[in-house]
Amino acid sequence: MIQLKIVRPKAWANRNFNYKILVNGKEQVEIANNEEKLLSVEPDSTIQAKLMWCGSEQVKLTNADNNIKQISISGNKNFNTIL
Repeated sequence: MIQLKIVRPKAWANRNFNYKILVNGKEQVEIANNEEKLLSVEPDSTIQAKLMWCGSEQVKLTNADNNIKQISISGNKNFNTIL
């Protein structure tokens, strides 16, 4: 099992909405603004974050050791410059 720390830094954009964390296409947990969660996932799993109708690319997890890995989730950094 891989220990995965998911971090969502405090942000103004989308602060009222929770991201859904999907592992191998199945929802595992929701993460709110300025929150951290710890998940145990199988090696060679895929992880994805979704917010309403948008989502991140799927990331394949591989791990030779059992150290805790960290993933940070945030909104589009260019969102305000586009509008």
